[in-house]
Amino acid sequence: MSYANIRFEVADGIARLTLNRPERRNRFNAAMHAELRAAIGSVRVYAFLRVVLLTEPSSRFGARPDLREQPLCTGTRRAHTPQPTHTQ
Repeated sequence: MSYANIRFEVADGIARLTLNRPERRNRFNAAMHAELRAAIGSVRVYAFLRVVLLTEPSSRFGARPDLREQPLCTGTRRAHTPQPTHTQ
């Protein structure tokens, strides 16, 4: 499978998933999330794999979602933020 937001390589018992959105500092968006899920799901077919490595190629890593692509809801929370649950 071909990916636009990640690179997926398998060699020497290692699956390497490289984030590939340098123009957005590799911030996660829905497309990148879907590609990562697909790549991780495909790892199961490689019985010889010992390691799955998640990496990114630059020093400009942004470990957060890409807020430009996330819809806002009314109020102070973003639509994707789960609400706390309380059990009694």
